[in-house]
Amino acid sequence: MAPDAASCMKASELAKQKNLKVTAGTQRRHQAGYIETIKRIQDGAIGDVTALRAYWVNGGPIWPPAANMGALISSGRSELVPLHLACGDHICEQHVHNLDVCNWIMNAHPVKCWGMGARQQLGR
Repeated sequence: MAPDAASCMKASELAKQKNLKVTAGTQRRHQAGYIETIKRIQDGAIGDVTALRAYWVNGGPIWPPAANMGALISSGRSELVPLHLACGDHICEQHVHNLDVCNWIMNAHPVKCWGMGARQQLGR
């Protein structure tokens, strides 16, 4: 939602002015397919889980390029622009859900982790 508490507070105030709500959470915990699958895993359907890997495969940038901001504003969706500029990167905005699934499956937090990736989608 945002990289820091001050940005969250600004988003909340903007939402109140527009009679909107700001929510945050790990959405997968509310999806029936995930709930059932993780229950089966935790009940031992695949044996003991000793390690996990989380992936996020995406076909392109998750945010519109800066050149498209004008189109976003003119489309009547200008309320998205401040939130877009205030939010974090794809890890805290998207991949956090997959990381939470790992924590949920294990009912624990990791003791070690490795990250891999590249920036080629950004063009720089």
